[in-house]
Amino acid sequence: MKKRLLLWMGMMLLLMFGPTSCNNDDDLSAEEATIKEYKAKLIGSWHLVRLMDGWGNATDYTPGEVTFSFAKDGELIIVNTREDQYPFRSQTASYSLITIDFSIYTHEPKTALSLSMYSSLPYIMDFNGDLLYLSPNAFDCEGYTLQRTTAVSSNE
Repeated sequence: MKKRLLLWMGMMLLLMFGPTSCNNDDDLSAEEATIKEYKAKLIGSWHLVRLMDGWGNATDYTPGEVTFSFAKDGELIIVNTREDQYPFRSQTASYSLITIDFSIYTHEPKTALSLSMYSSLPYIMDFNGDLLYLSPNAFDCEGYTLQRTTAVSSNE
């Protein structure tokens, strides 16, 4: 009888404390937290306001000519009202945020935007107020300045 009682108590203790863990699975890594923060800033609509060609030449755009709409689910809608459809044609694409191991600018890991139409070229993201600077992680490539138009509420 004593043996059964001890066995029963041991099983109860195991059931009470066995499934418990010291680690909180809800904690995000620093990398995941940074990506989550950048994605929250990115969601919404942006106008292309400047293109830098990688050689020091800039082309300015009128707000509304080329608009990027980033959705929470990774969908990107680009609307280009220009007749030449430059530098991006109107399309629905996808995007993701990634961490690159080595930025050519800082030589450190950075959060970058990966666009489905340019799968091999990540763009380093820098936010400054309502501006977003997208710099390719490659030399002599086009970089973009986007200006926020609207934000999407966190409920959507």
